[in-house]
Amino acid sequence: MRKLALVSLLAMAAGLAPAVSSASSCVPGDPNAAPSVTELEGFPEGRSGRYALPNEAPTMLVVYAHGYRNTSASWTCHLLDAASKGAAAVAMDNRGTGYAGGPDHPAAPGDNRGWFVREGAQDAIAAAQYFVEAYPTIDMVGLLGVSMGGNTSGLAAAAQALRESGRPLFDYWVSVEGAVNVAETYAAASVAERAGGQLGSYAGGAREDIEQQLGLNPREHPVAFARALANLSVVPLAHEIATSGLRGVAFVHALDDGLVPYNQSRELLALLRGYAMRASMYTVLRRNDWQNPGSASTEGGTVATGHALGPVMSAAGQQYPAPLAGHGWEGSSSHLVIKTGFDVLFDLMRGTRAPANDEFLVDGDLGVVPVA
Repeated sequence: MRKLALVSLLAMAAGLAPAVSSASSCVPGDPNAAPSVTELEGFPEGRSGRYALPNEAPTMLVVYAHGYRNTSASWTCHLLDAASKGAAAVAMDNRGTGYAGGPDHPAAPGDNRGWFVREGAQDAIAAAQYFVEAYPTIDMVGLLGVSMGGNTSGLAAAAQALRESGRPLFDYWVSVEGAVNVAETYAAASVAERAGGQLGSYAGGAREDIEQQLGLNPREHPVAFARALANLSVVPLAHEIATSGLRGVAFVHALDDGLVPYNQSRELLALLRGYAMRASMYTVLRRNDWQNPGSASTEGGTVATGHALGPVMSAAGQQYPAPLAGHGWEGSSSHLVIKTGFDVLFDLMRGTRAPANDEFLVDGDLGVVPVA
């Protein structure tokens, strides 16, 4: 049996009070009575992250995978929310995240660079196995990743990891605006970088970081690089995911996503269904604040239409209203894409939503609408 080395978790199990996070107030109600977030300590191989535990023995575990230029710190409120629902929750930091990047794209203080999705997948599996062993009451285990975290969590799902009993480690996987086709992401980032501007600088950093993860120079080793890039993607691993023992998969993606194109989710969805995997698709349309975008302008996220229409309207002295939801920030609790992802995950784990090959439209006014 693997040695359990999370010092703070053992302290919790022994009934000792953990260090309380200042973000305890993320959970509605009395902060003093709410669960708290604790940093992982002493986890093997230099892994780090954050976790939260419910007041009662957990029957569910949720494992979160962070997006590009983020860390487990972005997930504090989500960890607390999961604990308030009776689930143990953990968000890992992809090992290596935070490196300074190249001379053309240096990382600013607090800018967590790196596309270390392989390390992140290993960390997610190790954390899930640890908590399942530490808390035998845990039955259901859910996996959720946002943006780059879709790449990380997809690799973890495809690894076909097991519990000590031989049962599949993960029961459900939810990919929220997931970058599941890295070859496509890399190509798009290269094009955007050449276009310049703020988006070009951001895209250039992503290109560098993907190359860093692969450890290959595409100009010196083009064939090997293309092969390695394909192997880093989740799309070619559809069969492995379908035969992993997962009970179901769900994709949540904004149609107007301006960072990770909507088609990436549909590509993997089609392949999984072809392998008889139960996979649902939630296509997000209008943002939840679309009628009054000025009140919460950041909640729309990055939209694809904004790349084209934004500059045109700006030149005319107008602001593009962006009525459709775009790419959301993983730390948000109200962005329609992000919120839908968490709702779907907990509905699946609680058994209030059955895994199936169904389609839904998600709209800020109409809610979740099944598509015949």
